[in-house]
Amino acid sequence: MDRNEKTGFIGLGSMGEGMALNLARKQFSLVLYDTRPDQYRGFSEFGSCQWGRRLK
Repeated sequence: MDRNEKTGFIGLGSMGEGMALNLARKQFSLVLYDTRPDQYRGFSEFGSCQWGRRLK
């Protein structure tokens, strides 16, 4: 995977959150979406993550 390409996660439940956090810690550029806004709280320290936007 190229760290400059954006990787998307739809759903930050048990599996999605773990995988996304692993990549965020390695400074991958992520776009995250979950219906529950509280799921984003663990990603606020990572500048390479975008979240909460409506996906097209």
